[in-house]
Amino acid sequence: KKDIKYCSYTGKGDVHGPNIKLPSEYKLPGKMRLESTLPAMNMTAQKLVVNGDSTSMTAPGQNFPVSDADRQRYQEQAYPFTEINYSKPGYSLQLAPMLENVDGKDAYLITVTAPSGTVSKKYYDAETGLKLKEEITSNQGSSTFTYSDYKEVSDIMFPFTQSISQQVDFNLKVTEVK
Repeated sequence: KKDIKYCSYTGKGDVHGPNIKLPSEYKLPGKMRLESTLPAMNMTAQKLVVNGDSTSMTAPGQNFPVSDADRQRYQEQAYPFTEINYSKPGYSLQLAPMLENVDGKDAYLITVTAPSGTVSKKYYDAETGLKLKEEITSNQGSSTFTYSDYKEVSDIMFPFTQSISQQVDFNLKVTEVK
């Protein structure tokens, strides 16, 4: 749906023991706030804010500089569903000629190159069209996200289980979507 102006969701999980809470908020166009909090310690471990051309990243008590390349990448991600940007100039999409297998399901593989140079491989269920998996490679390394347990929220199918593999691996259960 291209008429989405606001979306927020909260995921909860644990990272090698400590519980983590990840509230994410998007206000279109181009505004995003992502946080990683540790509720048991009443601490925000990391916060990323994109407000149009302005991008800031903080961790306990410190602001971190954001490079131009990272700023562009974060601005590209400042949408709850980045797919809505794929028709914009600078994006390149390539559909793989064969279906892939993702957890026993046939999936279309689309390789997306964003204007920032970030390359992502997105796997969509051939039967439902829902995104099953995403592999992202950027100047900061690689990350893999898997999505499942889709539920309808305001006419949009939203994944209520997300597995994330980057510097650490963890699972999120989405507890709230607005």
